[in-house]
Amino acid sequence: MANALIELPVPYIGDFGKGRPIFNGQIYVGVVDLDPEIPANQKQIVGIQENGTEVNLPQPVATSSGGYPTYNGAPIRLAVDGAYSLKILDKQGNQEYYFSNVEQGAPVVFSDSPVLSRRTVAIAVADTDLVIGQYITTEGYHSANDDGGASYVVVAGGTGTDDGGSYHDMDNGSQLELISHGIVSLFVFGVAGDGVSDDTSKINKCLEYCKASGQQAFAKSAMYLVTDTIVVDCEFIANKYYDRTDLTKGPIFYITHSGSQAFTLKSGGTIAGFTFYYPDQVTTAAPLAYPATIVCFTEAPSTSAINIVIEKNTFVNSYIGINMNGLQANNISTFIRIQNNDICCIALGISNPFNLMENDISANAFTYAVWKASINQPIRGVISSRAVGISLNQSVGTGITNNTFFGLKVAVKMSEFVTITRINNNFMDGCINGIDYSDLTNFGDVIVSGNVFLGKDPNNSEFTACACIKGDFSGGIARGGFVNVFSNVFSGTNGSHIFFNVGDTSNNIRFNITGNSFLNAGRNDVVNTRYSVYINDSTANPNSDVIVSSNKITETANQANTKITGIRIVGRDISVTSNVITNANIAVSLAGLNSNARTTVDNNISRLSVTKDFEYTPTRGVNKIGMNQWNDGSSPSNIASAAIMTIPDGSSDFLDVTGTTDITSITGSWPDRGITLKFGGSLTVFDGLTLNLAEDFTTTGGDTLSLISTGTEWVETSRSVN
Repeated sequence: MANALIELPVPYIGDFGKGRPIFNGQIYVGVVDLDPEIPANQKQIVGIQENGTEVNLPQPVATSSGGYPTYNGAPIRLAVDGAYSLKILDKQGNQEYYFSNVEQGAPVVFSDSPVLSRRTVAIAVADTDLVIGQYITTEGYHSANDDGGASYVVVAGGTGTDDGGSYHDMDNGSQLELISHGIVSLFVFGVAGDGVSDDTSKINKCLEYCKASGQQAFAKSAMYLVTDTIVVDCEFIANKYYDRTDLTKGPIFYITHSGSQAFTLKSGGTIAGFTFYYPDQVTTAAPLAYPATIVCFTEAPSTSAINIVIEKNTFVNSYIGINMNGLQANNISTFIRIQNNDICCIALGISNPFNLMENDISANAFTYAVWKASINQPIRGVISSRAVGISLNQSVGTGITNNTFFGLKVAVKMSEFVTITRINNNFMDGCINGIDYSDLTNFGDVIVSGNVFLGKDPNNSEFTACACIKGDFSGGIARGGFVNVFSNVFSGTNGSHIFFNVGDTSNNIRFNITGNSFLNAGRNDVVNTRYSVYINDSTANPNSDVIVSSNKITETANQANTKITGIRIVGRDISVTSNVITNANIAVSLAGLNSNARTTVDNNISRLSVTKDFEYTPTRGVNKIGMNQWNDGSSPSNIASAAIMTIPDGSSDFLDVTGTTDITSITGSWPDRGITLKFGGSLTVFDGLTLNLAEDFTTTGGDTLSLISTGTEWVETSRSVN
């Protein structure tokens, strides 16, 4: 068959909802009954140029500002071989027209009657001359150009329910039925947007229509008064993302009711690009405990809230910003994405009181701020004794990444059960506590990496227990897990950088603190002992494993506090290796408290310690004190020979023995402690008393003798003769 023209009934392609040409539209042509936007379904379009020449066109074919098909900037006529399907999109990619089967050579009929225009919806409703099948456009809803203009078709009365938007009852008994193409403005449902008139019901009706019709609701820059809960289970976005330096340029929801949440966000819903403002929260009165601004909600117990998006919003004076799983204790909230929001919270930014799985909280900014009467005048820089950024409870697989937290009581608080959680690449500035594990009763693997913790110097007494990362399990914990803290930067705090008290637990807690940089713990505190790393498992049956490795710890050289300890660990299995500690009062302080304890201290460097580099209180267990560089000699690598020789508790487990005095006894040490003595000259070590040797050992330079302690005597394990 030969190509035939695609015949249009008008000289240009019109935007049916606006009464104007479609500029930068997209034309697709394909196989009958198939979507022509999909490349596999497309048919070849032939373009007939003004000089009559033909050219094969790629798809889509663009429209000009006048609504004409164009090729290389010039108007062109289109032809295709055989019957075809036709789709036309506007410049945003929204579908304006779709025809599933157009016969070859038949005209494309966009409507079978002329399109009439009326100034407002009220005028169209009152027009008794309009007949069924007639198409109508309005210039506005209440008045022309108020963003409420839309397209309608006249249908029989009773076709739908008059909701002030999708259907309007007409004076002649017919109805206006809304024609929409993927995006619906709130103003099409008659909102005022003046911050005075109550828009709650009209917003809800628009969102209900968009949910039922699978479309997107959008709000232009205006002020919407909300006096009851808005239910969102569709995409609800601003028509553009506004300039956050001036919030008045974007859509603002004025929230004045306190009985329930402002927004209920259901599965599949999106809220994006808005400002939520509580004008009743003022600096001259105590904060009002409003419910959460947004609650992610499921319909019934044991169901899931899934595929929810909250992004690019600003929360102004929210008492609680977002409740990620509300109202049903047995629900599971999954695949919730909360990104790029500014959350100025009075009590709590984001919470999940129940179950969370596989959710993403990223690139948000959390701050405590009480705002003045003007929406663009926050009072910042105030540290809050009440505000929490994110509270996780019963959370599995949640990612908290690239967020900023400023001036909060706690940036991230974990409660009850949390596992497979990533807290990565966040910036925590001036928070009393950065990450708080204290309310956990059961936890698995929590990874804290790549974060920056900047402490402040609060002067009031409630901040004396502050820490960048803390956990108080002294009341006991049902099941322990992994605390992984690596590649973070800790700079300045009035308290400690990392501080954990461990209580009784049926399973051991494993700490891995590696590759971090610590600066100035206990800044300006001249009373309390502070630590860069503090882990205390001093229970009757200590059951924690601790690795502290490859960290750099630096305190201010001239600070008044002489109570700073770089690393303090009390526990069972302890490994402290390859750390560099500078200017601490005590660099490393350890105590092993379990009969199966295994302690390794090796390859550490201490510089300019005020009191001592190393203190160790071993009671029993297998220990290795390796080749550390202690400036004060508290872990010596050499010892002088003597008739009765004592091995210091903090000494290396490989010792060079100087001198030539014979050795008849070595004072006992903790059970299973192993040492190797390397002799620099000739002497005799005698079997007997506290020495259980294979036989007397007469040495020459370079000979070694390895011993293990039973608690009261030393037993030979090997010897080598140079």
